Amino acid sequence: MSGTLLCILAFLSCLSFSVANWRYGLCVLMAWGYFFGIFKAHYVATFGHFIFDAATVGFYAGIVSNWPGLEERQKCQNLKPWVVLLIGWPLFMALLPIQHYLVQFVGLRGNVFWIPMLLVGCMINAAGCSLLAYTFAVLNIVAFGFAFAEYTLGVEVFVPDNLVTQIVMNSNDIAGGNKRIPSTFTNAHSYAGTMMGSIPWILGELLKKQKINLVRTSGTLVLFPGLLAALLGIFIAGPRSPVAVLGLLTFLTVFSRRVNLGYVALIVLLGTVVAYFVSQDERMQRFTELQDIDMVTARLSGSMNIGFFEVLLDYPMGNGMGAGGTSLPYFIQQLLTSSVIMENEYARILLEQGLPGLLFFMAFVAWFATRPIQKDDPARMGKTLLWFITAITFSTAFIGIGMMSSVPGTAMMLLGLGYCVTPALTPTGLWRRDFTGGQAMFAARFSAPAYQRGLARA
Repeated sequence: MSGTLLCILAFLSCLSFSVANWRYGLCVLMAWGYFFGIFKAHYVATFGHFIFDAATVGFYAGIVSNWPGLEERQKCQNLKPWVVLLIGWPLFMALLPIQHYLVQFVGLRGNVFWIPMLLVGCMINAAGCSLLAYTFAVLNIVAFGFAFAEYTLGVEVFVPDNLVTQIVMNSNDIAGGNKRIPSTFTNAHSYAGTMMGSIPWILGELLKKQKINLVRTSGTLVLFPGLLAALLGIFIAGPRSPVAVLGLLTFLTVFSRRVNLGYVALIVLLGTVVAYFVSQDERMQRFTELQDIDMVTARLSGSMNIGFFEVLLDYPMGNGMGAGGTSLPYFIQQLLTSSVIMENEYARILLEQGLPGLLFFMAFVAWFATRPIQKDDPARMGKTLLWFITAITFSTAFIGIGMMSSVPGTAMMLLGLGYCVTPALTPTGLWRRDFTGGQAMFAARFSAPAYQRGLARA
């Protein structure tokens, strides 16, 4: 099978499932994202780089052909202006003849392609959230199976050495000269980052219930192994920063609300199991390097340096879409002219979208940071965890690039952002937040029967 056929299969599968129910199509899209890395490594042909892109286009096409109901679309009102702005400005910049047209077209991938996932996240209801949680749990288990096989048999058995796998082959800084574990992803950092991004969905689904019965609770035997697979995957992969985020997330989970004794026992149990396996093998302890203050300081200073302000002065209107570090296929990189790359996501946005684009994006981040989550929202814990993960992602984006081009990490992050800033519904079907103008009129007309019909369609 060639990369072209895989693109066609990805497109058709996401399209067909999305036409039937866009939530099913979203789960299929996430599955393609989980396996994109290993497919790309084996199908290095041109279109092998765009398998997940084809799946995303199929998903979007399915939603457009089977447009969600008025109730779902109305939930997106707060985010629509931001989506228009975050897409519109890069599209304008792509029209400027700064770089080769093909470079600028592919550069849109890391700037606008997954922005619509914000609106998709707004439309997720309780049933869709549960479906995603179970999907992530199953995919995490499968991904950990690949990771464990690579851990025991060697990465080379599953990942060929070619032009698109150089990051994997060169990441041999684990104890004993071993390689970091990418599982089915493009690299180890994408694997650990995706596992971290899946935890709020799975844990949030578990925390919806007041009591947990490992035998009788439906789906528990899937969610817990999926959560454990995500935790172990973060350590077995090798990157350090996801472990630090995990520690903060654990603290938030335990102390941000009253957690009953059963949940505390589960957290202790999971922590004990993970700690046991990590302590048994030095290869899973690379995160301990975070204790080296000099190393951490040098790593931060490599991104937070005067070079950012030099770039601002030299390229106030950017250096062209795709010329700031967006993941370009190797066969397009030769078309770049005067490429300037800094290991800083905000510097990348500045280089590709110019100062206006950076200011627009920073304004969106500030808006997100001020969005409260209702205390009486049934999904409050899951949304709080998603908010926390997203805030950490934005806060640490200055020490690396890839926040807007990771597969499937970017789609997951924007999906979670849209979901966690969306107000819930009251039992009568009215929005929990107060709206003005047309939104208030809609809220007054949105009756409980209409809400129930919307749930029935879901």
